[in-house]
Amino acid sequence: KVVEIFCQYPFPLHAPNGTMIGKYLCDFKVTFADAHVEYHEPKGVKTPIYRWKKKHTESEYGIMIREV
Repeated sequence: KVVEIFCQYPFPLHAPNGTMIGKYLCDFKVTFADAHVEYHEPKGVKTPIYRWKKKHTESEYGIMIREV
């Protein structure tokens, strides 16, 4: 059961030295009743910058972004 949907969830992106280099806006952060969280990204065209930001976000935050 979904208990919360957050639209345009922001992730600040950092270089290895901690300097902020940009941000990634994930379309949906979905929280379920059992407290697990999923990140959903409806995607049509996967631009090179999108692919880089998605990979960087997943690596920096230890999450998986599901493309739906």
